[in-house]
Amino acid sequence: FAKIDLHDKGPKGDLLIAIAGPFTHIPQAAAWFGLFLWASKGDMWYYSYAVYLNQLEENFPAVLFCSCTNLNICLFCFHMLPAYPLGGGHALGAIMLMRKVDKARVATVVAKSRSLTMY
Repeated sequence: FAKIDLHDKGPKGDLLIAIAGPFTHIPQAAAWFGLFLWASKGDMWYYSYAVYLNQLEENFPAVLFCSCTNLNICLFCFHMLPAYPLGGGHALGAIMLMRKVDKARVATVVAKSRSLTMY
């Protein structure tokens, strides 16, 4: 679904690429939530962050789709952490470069944010 251009687009292009990955979890979560609503017939009682065994017996598809929705929300949040190998770290660096911050300062801030978020 992505078109990769081999020419460097600068920090703005880096920002778009950095947030493209994590933001794919939003439509996935919406699709899973739609399937959850279909399986549960609109009953939000099955929607939970914890999986209870009595719910599995009553409506397994609703519990499964709820878990998939929660997983995609958690993956989005995790990938947006400002830690360098993740999309949030790349986005932080790109935003700072767009604001004309010195590259050495950008590297320092991104490295420190990684150590703070992963602590």
